[in-house]
Parts: sequence; C-alpha cells; structure tokens
Amino acid sequence: MLIFRRTILIQENIIIRVFSVKKFHYDFFEKVHIYIEYADQIKTAITESDVSNDCTDLLNGRYNSGNRDITRNICEEFLKLYNFLKSSQEVQQNYKRFLNYWLNIRIHEDKPNENICVKQFYDDMENYCVKTLQYFVSTNIFYDMDKDELDKMNILYNLYYNYYKIFNYNNIVCDGKSSCSQYTNNCLKYYGDGIIKCPTGKTDNFCRKLDDFRDKYEKLQKRTDISNNGYKPSDMESLPTREQAIYLRGRALQNLKDIVIWAMYIIGPTAGLSLIFLYFYKVKCIN
Repeated sequence: MLIFRRTILIQENIIIRVFSVKKFHYDFFEKVHIYIEYADQIKTAITESDVSNDCTDLLNGRYNSGNRDITRNICEEFLKLYNFLKSSQEVQQNYKRFLNYWLNIRIHEDKPNENICVKQFYDDMENYCVKTLQYFVSTNIFYDMDKDELDKMNILYNLYYNYYKIFNYNNIVCDGKSSCSQYTNNCLKYYGDGIIKCPTGKTDNFCRKLDDFRDKYEKLQKRTDISNNGYKPSDMESLPTREQAIYLRGRALQNLKDIVIWAMYIIGPTAGLSLIFLYFYKVKCIN
C-alpha cells in the first residue's frame, strides 16, 4: 500500500510541509516470533552503561520537558532491542522495519499527548546516542506511520503475540486452561478487529497476512496432542467470520448506547453527555 507521508519541519517560525511516498512492509511478520521474544526480553534485560549514558545525553539535549521517565524507558528499550536484533543472524535486514513499527507503537501508546514525531525522535537518538547507534544506517527506515496502517500492524502483532503464548516450539506453552483460554479469547478479539477491515475481494498486504494467521490458527486447532495441564488445541474456539465480527461489534455499540441512556436517567445530563461523546467516538473509530 502506498500513502503520502507528511513531515513538518519548523525553522525560524516557518512551517515547511514535505510530502513523500511510503510503502508499508509486512515482511517482518514472516519471523515475528523472533521479534516477540526479543521485545519481551528487553523488559527485564540489564541496561548497559553505554545505553544508559546515551539516553541521558538524549534527555539532557532534547527532552527536558514532558514525562522524562517514559522517554528514557522508550530510548533504553529501543537501544537494547537494536543491540539484540543487529546481532541476530535470523532476522537480517528486516529487523529495521520491525524497529520502526515498535517505535511507532510505543510513542503512540506511551506518549499520546506529547505530539512527538517518530522520525524526529529517532533522528534525535541517532544524534545523541552515538555510542550505541554509531554504525547504524537508517536511511528511509524510520518514519511516522499512518494511523490506520499502524493499527493494522498492531492487530497482527497482537494476534501472533497471543498465539505464541499458547503454542511455541512445537508445544503448548500456556500455563493452564484459564490462561490458555484468555490468550485464545484475545486472538478472537484481535482477529475480529482485523477481519472487519477486509471486505470480500480485498487482497492488500494486511488481509493476506490475516489469512496467513487464520491458516496457522486453524492448523493448531486440528492438533490432537494434550498439554500437561490438560489443555487441548481442539478446545480453541474458531475465529469469527467477518459477518460475525460485524455483528458482535454492533451489539457492543448497542450495549454502550443503552448504558448512556441509563446514565442520563440515573446520574443526570452532565455525566450522560460525557458518555454520549464516548459513544460517538467509538462509532467513529469503528467506521
């Protein structure tokens, strides 16, 4: 998929808008299980002194305001993830595209109100985190992703994240029936969110990757082995069809509408109006 990406540069109170064409790459999902493992490892991995010092330089040089703890955490985890991936022979060059997705989603989720551009944040890291990134070539890799495409990539990532919490290394790895069921329910939810975006006949990269996931999930359902905790893949619920996902989404909205009406009756119009805004926001997000 091609989009036009807008970059805003501010210099001497002059705003310059630059348009360029970006193509979204989903190829890193071929080895997404590796990225998931590394992304989990960085949460508990020791922060090396070079990484810590680099991020201190970044904070002192560019990010003196806002939530500095979150900024440091994003910086340190990015550099640790980069160090892990650059030394991996399994992922080669595609890891840079995963890093771009990872940085986009982290800034989107952790700093939603600070209006930070991913491209600018990475460029700042490259300028200040010289001990870690001195040999990293990132030309045209890091950019601010379109929100819709970022949402699609995040759906796929969460699908595989939960899948590999159920089944990995040719074994069922979830701890018990309750845990396994929760991961399965997460797969159903995220798949429903995704299949709604794929009307019949649509064959873009996202929808093809969603089909790949469905094939993988259905193959797991057909396995006859049983885990030590008694969980069987055949116990997994089937992924919803697009029609089922649309129905469930509509029913959820109707329930929210009923709550709004009840709230206005019980707790008054002021609180009810707040819920009305929430309702229409949810409708807008779905459409």
